[in-house]
Amino acid sequence: MEDVNHNKALGEKLMTNFATRVSFTKTFSVVSNISVVLGLVFLVIELKQNNDLMQQNAEYMKSQSLYNYYSQRSAIRRSNLTEPINSFYAKIISGQEMTLAETISLNTQITSFWEMWEYEYYELKANRISLEQFNIKAKIQVLNFLPIHAQSFKNYLMTAPEEIKQFWEAELVQAGI
Repeated sequence: MEDVNHNKALGEKLMTNFATRVSFTKTFSVVSNISVVLGLVFLVIELKQNNDLMQQNAEYMKSQSLYNYYSQRSAIRRSNLTEPINSFYAKIISGQEMTLAETISLNTQITSFWEMWEYEYYELKANRISLEQFNIKAKIQVLNFLPIHAQSFKNYLMTAPEEIKQFWEAELVQAGI
C-alpha cells in the first residue's frame, strides 16, 4: 500500500510539475507572440518614417535643383549686361532715351527676377515657404516701381507655365495692375 501511496504522490508531483511547465510554456508563448507583434508594429513605424524622410529628401533635392537652374540662368543674364542695371534705371527716371541694346539688356535682367519668382512660387506651392515669406506685396511694389517692370512681367507671363500664369493674373487683378 505504501508503494501505491508513494506512486500516487509521485504521480501527483509529476502532474504538478508538468502543469507548471505547461503554464510556463503557455506564458512564454504568449509573451513571445506579443513581442513579435510589437516588433512588427515597430518595424511598420520605422518603415513609414524612413519613407517620409526619403520623400522629404527627394523634395529638397528637387527644390535645390530648381534653385540652381534659376540661379544659373539669372547669373548668365547678369553676366551679359553691358552696363550696371542702376544706369538703366537712372536713364529711365531722368527721361533719357535708351538704346535698343540697353533696353534688351535691361529686359533680360528684369526677366531673371521673374524667373526667381517662379522658383519661389514652386517653393510656396510645396509649402517650403509661407505666403508671408513669398511676400506678394513687395513683389507688387516692384511691378509698380516703373512701367517697364509691369510690361516686362506681362510679357514674361505670356510664356510662363499655365499654373504660374493663373496665380499671377489673379494677384495682378487684385492689385489693380
